[in-house]
Amino acid sequence: ARKAAAAEGSDMAGQAAAAGRVEVAGLALPKGLAPLVAVYLHSLMTGSAELREAAALALGEAIGLTPVAALKPFVIQITGPLIRVIGDRFPAGVKAAILAAL
Repeated sequence: ARKAAAAEGSDMAGQAAAAGRVEVAGLALPKGLAPLVAVYLHSLMTGSAELREAAALALGEAIGLTPVAALKPFVIQITGPLIRVIGDRFPAGVKAAILAAL
């Protein structure tokens, strides 16, 4: 998913310079972010420290590529687990990735 998003983002580099933000068209659909959120939150809640860190970083990237209007239905669903995991005892890398995603 990261490679596809990066390729999509690099194709739209000129557009991003004018708008200041790159958005992936598929994530603008009403439930476009749902499959990614499900996978990333599951990894964030149940994975090892390394997997949790990667999931938080990937979730932050997906959020950055999603239009604000399409992101609104997922805000509570995303922030709850992020806040819950940041309170657990994990290495600084995991917490930094979660803070970046928030």
